[in-house]
Amino acid sequence: MPLRRPLTVALAAAALAAGLAAGCSSDAGDDASGVSTAGPSTTAAPATTTTAAPATTSTSAPRAVPPGQAPSTPTEPTAQQAGQRLIDAWTTDDIGAAVAVAGSDVANALFSYPPADAVESLPCRGSETVASAIECDYAYSGGTVTLLITGNAGNGYRVTNVGLIPAE
Repeated sequence: MPLRRPLTVALAAAALAAGLAAGCSSDAGDDASGVSTAGPSTTAAPATTTTAAPATTSTSAPRAVPPGQAPSTPTEPTAQQAGQRLIDAWTTDDIGAAVAVAGSDVANALFSYPPADAVESLPCRGSETVASAIECDYAYSGGTVTLLITGNAGNGYRVTNVGLIPAE
């Protein structure tokens, strides 16, 4: 069981550190009454680490909305227009507009990716995974966003899924 040894070492180190910290504390007097002589504790809490969260301001736009909301705007006449409207909402940090164009599930997925400052539209193509769907790619510093767009010229087009290939 190779995982027991590092865990045992980590717990022993935590116990030793807790024991040393307790032994070093003082009540402002020099007497030994506050020092424990029982030795290190036999139980210890696991060590924890904290990482600082990125700073946010209270005026920033929300990056997620409740799921299950349907799009509220009419569909677009072309797949490229449907994709571009969603990308425009993302680059202007307007999740409300993204929900109106593609629904909250797609908007939440797109807004979970690192924000884009500048996006390059790449050519759209037929989907290799979904019959009768179109995929449009948008490259930016964080990677390439692929939008899955369904529909037709008669009924219009709408973005129905989104994916990200992170930059290397």
